[in-house]
Amino acid sequence: MSEGSNYQFREFNFQLEQVINDQRKVIYEIRNKLLHSKNIIADINDFIDPVVQTHLTKHIDHNEVPDQQTLTAFLKWLDRALLVKVATETTFEDYHTLQAFVTEQVNEHLAIVDTLKRNLRLEKSLRHGALQLIDQTWTAHLEEMGRLKDGIAMRSYEQEDPVQIYTKEGYQIFKWMYESMQTNIHMLFVQTYRYIINRNEQ
Repeated sequence: MSEGSNYQFREFNFQLEQVINDQRKVIYEIRNKLLHSKNIIADINDFIDPVVQTHLTKHIDHNEVPDQQTLTAFLKWLDRALLVKVATETTFEDYHTLQAFVTEQVNEHLAIVDTLKRNLRLEKSLRHGALQLIDQTWTAHLEEMGRLKDGIAMRSYEQEDPVQIYTKEGYQIFKWMYESMQTNIHMLFVQTYRYIINRNEQ
């Protein structure tokens, strides 16, 4: 391989690695925040609004009145995701009234979170679980990005810019991973909270 080819290969790998570095900064910013958080319950609950909105827009078309089966499935998920009891058989005239209802439920959830007393056992479990989730999710994401990198080598023969492909498709993969990670961390909070509270009440 000539010096020129070596340079192009190094430059190509550098550009791909830069995509990963940008993604790593986002993930490690969250990881460090939760690692050093003085109020990890509040910091995890910063995820609840984007988590709920992502789930809502992914499953219900804002241009249509949702059918009752889809709506009930979403409301049952919302009931599992919040510390409030959600009426899962509620009906709505349109998407906007559903959105207002969801916002009200999230606000009630956050109001409950604000009243929670310090619980060192809960906080320790959450910190450990959240960091473990982040590390596992990031490791799986790197493997997925590695498969993408292997795949674009073949597509470069079709006169597509491999760096552009990697950046564009890598962003979409990262977006899915990030949304899934936020959801899993929040659900970890709800499940851990309910488990510990139920144990304390027994």
